Amino acid sequence: MYRVGWMFEAHNMGALMAAAAQGIELWKAAGAPDAALWALDGSAPGTFAFAVNCESAAQFYAIEDALQSNPEFMAWRLSWQNMFDFTANYRVTPVLDMSSEHLEAPAFMAQWHFIPSSMENMMEAAPEGAEIWKRHGAKMVMLTSLAGTGVGQFAWGLAFESGAAYGEVLDAVQQDEDFAAWQAKYMGTATWTGNIYGRRIL
Repeated sequence: MYRVGWMFEAHNMGALMAAAAQGIELWKAAGAPDAALWALDGSAPGTFAFAVNCESAAQFYAIEDALQSNPEFMAWRLSWQNMFDFTANYRVTPVLDMSSEHLEAPAFMAQWHFIPSSMENMMEAAPEGAEIWKRHGAKMVMLTSLAGTGVGQFAWGLAFESGAAYGEVLDAVQQDEDFAAWQAKYMGTATWTGNIYGRRIL
């Protein structure tokens, strides 16, 4: 998995939806397995993200190379130039995929961004934490490394079929004594840099 997301502010919802729909069609037609528009909250309230998911970095950059010589794609980029205020760009690579199941098109995601005090602590804490979340119903659980705006950071990420599904799992996890013990065990082993929630809208 390799994911690229462009985060931005939009001032016209009609223009946003039209641009995103065209972009999704162009990326998918060029071979991207998935592209989507997300509404963000948490550390990025009121912003949006256009995200492209590929099977590998090689696939993403091959598609991006091809799109640079696609007149329709270049016209699409020019037509929306300066209509959105870009705030960040994340390029995401998996470190540990601890998922029990991959959802084809998750509708809700939660991410905690951080800088670990040591790689050893991070690699020990991640699978322990994942087991607790999966015990209560989480399916997609991943530890990823970030580049672009988040260079040098990592993200603990969850994805769900709905916000309601996330809420149910979160309630159960918060009441689990093992989760409290896990938090206490690794307290102070990372510096938090952000917490992003996203709802897929296209």
